[in-house]
Amino acid sequence: MKHATLILICTQLLLSCSVKEDRTGCPCILEIDMGGIEADEAAVLSIWGSRLLSQETVLPLDFPEGYEKPVDKGYNTVSALCGKFNTSLDRQRFLTIPEGKDFDRIFAHVKNVECTGEHAFDTLNMTKQFCVLDLVMLNPGEDQYGYTLELESNTSAMDIFSLSGIQGHFHCCPEQIEEDTYRTVLPRQTDNSLMLTLYGKNHDAEKVLHIGEYINRSGYSWTTPSLDDITIRIDYASGQVTVTVRDWETGKEQDCII
Repeated sequence: MKHATLILICTQLLLSCSVKEDRTGCPCILEIDMGGIEADEAAVLSIWGSRLLSQETVLPLDFPEGYEKPVDKGYNTVSALCGKFNTSLDRQRFLTIPEGKDFDRIFAHVKNVECTGEHAFDTLNMTKQFCVLDLVMLNPGEDQYGYTLELESNTSAMDIFSLSGIQGHFHCCPEQIEEDTYRTVLPRQTDNSLMLTLYGKNHDAEKVLHIGEYINRSGYSWTTPSLDDITIRIDYASGQVTVTVRDWETGKEQDCII
């Protein structure tokens, strides 16, 4: 009797060791380290596989151990962005600039993550997706004060899953921040179509400048992971245009006279 009982126990142990749970249909748990964002800064966190798997606004302080989400197995794209204010998400993918507004000061992260096992990991690495453009008007005549500026280009949105610009009509009036200086914020451009129109006191177009071409000639790149800032000085008296590219981290400047 004891011998039979021992055989039964050994048989059960062998069966428990050889039979494995089928986990092929189980999701992958994707863990995201949000240390690249300030704890109290809202972030739009999105995950795209063969479709949109998740999209929500989160605060890192609510996830001190990291953010976790079950996702389909395969390769999934993680997108995170901070700084959303004026822009809106069109079709949950395209960060679109409202008519007459400039771009938000967006920092973003995108990574294609392998989620083929039971667990996958990603760490947010935020990059600067906007360019601060300052326009400085030098030596205008007295009769030329009181003008307004308008910018137009062919880029009106950003794809949050590739961080590339999306074509569409963009226009805004830069904000006057000093007597001779105007400022706007631009998204990553898709071409060199950026154009500046100066309107006089009578609302007539006095000058049209193809500043997208000037920026291109300066050597500025719209494809770097983080975008630098630009100052364009326009001399009314001489007609000279100077493009200054300013490293957004170091402040180092490089001038190009057009």
